[in-house]
Amino acid sequence: MLTTKEIEKALRAGKNVILTDDAPRGGGKLVFRLRGGAAAWLFQYFLRGKRKFIKVGSVESKSLSEARAAIEPLRAILDNGLDPQAELEREAREKSEQELQHRAMGSVESMFADYVRHLKDQGKSSWPEVQRALLSGKYPAADTLGRDTKAKDVSVGDVASLLRETAARGEVMAARLRAYLSAAFNSALTVEHDWRVKNPSGVVYGLESNPVAATPRGGQNVGKRALSVEELGQVWRELPMKTSFLLGNCFKLIIAVGGARPLEVLHSKWDEFDLDGKVWHLPGERTKNSRDHDLPLSKRALEVLRELKAKSCSEYLFPSAHDAGKPVPIASLAKAVTRFCDGSERDGRRMDHWTPRDLRRTVRTRLGDVGVSGHVMDCFLNHGLTASVGGKHYDRSQHMAEKTRALAMWDSILDRALGQAEASKVINISR
Repeated sequence: MLTTKEIEKALRAGKNVILTDDAPRGGGKLVFRLRGGAAAWLFQYFLRGKRKFIKVGSVESKSLSEARAAIEPLRAILDNGLDPQAELEREAREKSEQELQHRAMGSVESMFADYVRHLKDQGKSSWPEVQRALLSGKYPAADTLGRDTKAKDVSVGDVASLLRETAARGEVMAARLRAYLSAAFNSALTVEHDWRVKNPSGVVYGLESNPVAATPRGGQNVGKRALSVEELGQVWRELPMKTSFLLGNCFKLIIAVGGARPLEVLHSKWDEFDLDGKVWHLPGERTKNSRDHDLPLSKRALEVLRELKAKSCSEYLFPSAHDAGKPVPIASLAKAVTRFCDGSERDGRRMDHWTPRDLRRTVRTRLGDVGVSGHVMDCFLNHGLTASVGGKHYDRSQHMAEKTRALAMWDSILDRALGQAEASKVINISR
């Protein structure tokens, strides 16, 4: 049996030599070989009468006991009647093929880009905001997850860490990012596994599940608030004083028109408005249900619009400060609300957090409070209307009478809200 002393003696002598370790007959054995000053451990075995060697390491890198342990897997292969050398070559080929397949898998960056492209091709107005959140914003998710990271290698822990980091900047922001991430992974899964869907980019991601699905959604109150009448007045009067001219008037217009989504207002263009006719013609390509939506304009809304028009320098009502040819990013609204809520105190308490989308929920809730029917509210808010097949295909009416009635009721609620806000302000001053 080979010993460490024998090995050390051979090394000191420096002559070419081969020393073999004891082993059962036919089971292969460990060999120490010194040739040309290089000492190595070999696994020697016979297959069909032919002697073969497999190098298992250098003497500098492995001790005698480590070398003995290293040949045991090779002995097991030989005992099973296989050629260890051929098996190692097969395993190396498989590993190489797997590595090539893995390198060919789509990255996080390409998956996000595919999803944004899908939204854009579908005519979704949200695609610029999704692109900023995932790829090009100040804190893009692609940077945190690793742009070159394979999409299939993103773990639940990676997603949770990203959302935790985002939540430190705002819970609403984290909830929105989670929705974008989940949709991006689901889109990649659909393209890869749904035989009815074509893969436009040809990229394969190798996804088996959505890692975002295992993370909890945002807090239960996020995006589910309806403001009170008093809070509406507070927002109208105080929020514009705590943000920019454009954003302040954007919030006022969202509230005044009542029947539009925040993004529809934020991305609106002047050619959509007939100020003389007191109508906003919202085109179907910018609405969630792809239907044109004409909204009557109240005196309050017209006052906001004329104030904006007097200072306008863009086709957009609310152009970006960095590029007048683009609208303000939707995230700016959420940030303004967060700053407002964090800094707001009324009667010694902070206003509970709300989101821009909660304004639309507030419209429906308060109109319901005063008895406006569900059908009229659906017309006003441009919700999908439940109808017969004929109605779905042939009813292209704008229901302006219903919308005008809803707007009148909403305007009376705002009158009351602003009256309450004014009265509350007088009481606070007297204290």
